[in-house]
Amino acid sequence: MTLDLLLVLPGVLLAWLTLRDVFDTVVVPGSSRASLQVTRRIGRVLLPFYKLMRGRKRGLSATFAPLVLVSSFVVWMALLAIAFGTMAYGARNHFSPPIKSFGDAIYEAGSALLTVGLSPHYPAGGGRWIILGSGFCGLALNFFAMLFTLSAVNLSLAAPASASLTYVGNAVAAKFFLHENVDRRRWLAVLCVCGGVYLLHK
Repeated sequence: MTLDLLLVLPGVLLAWLTLRDVFDTVVVPGSSRASLQVTRRIGRVLLPFYKLMRGRKRGLSATFAPLVLVSSFVVWMALLAIAFGTMAYGARNHFSPPIKSFGDAIYEAGSALLTVGLSPHYPAGGGRWIILGSGFCGLALNFFAMLFTLSAVNLSLAAPASASLTYVGNAVAAKFFLHENVDRRRWLAVLCVCGGVYLLHK
């Protein structure tokens, strides 16, 4: 039941670098001193495609920055899932039953990161701290996302938009991950919710 430090330490380092990048990008605006610079790299990758889609129109529309920011949050969440999954795999014997594969460890950490808690493993010892840290980092990242959103748009738009993402995410997860029967009425309701948020935006 010893921690495999060769896996735990790189996981801790990746989690620290990711959280530092989030903090430097969202909380401290301006030039980022973080080594990952996820937002800058995503902007560089997406800009040529975005310009290609816009055709001859000059400049950037108001949708490019939110696209880059949402993409950044997705990458940050993925990096944190990999970081805490690496730590959980390093502490795989601290779970009951023990975690068998790296994919299971990422699932374990990701479910805690998203505060879903769908796991067949029960953490003990060092595994508890890894799962607790993963859940805490997930909540912190969600807080920073909402904080940044509220600094850019009014609460009257941000609250319905975030609620609609939950509703849409639940329908998609129910259909594709839980294999539930999501009927046409529910998909129509999802479209109505998205339409309502779009109308609020205009």
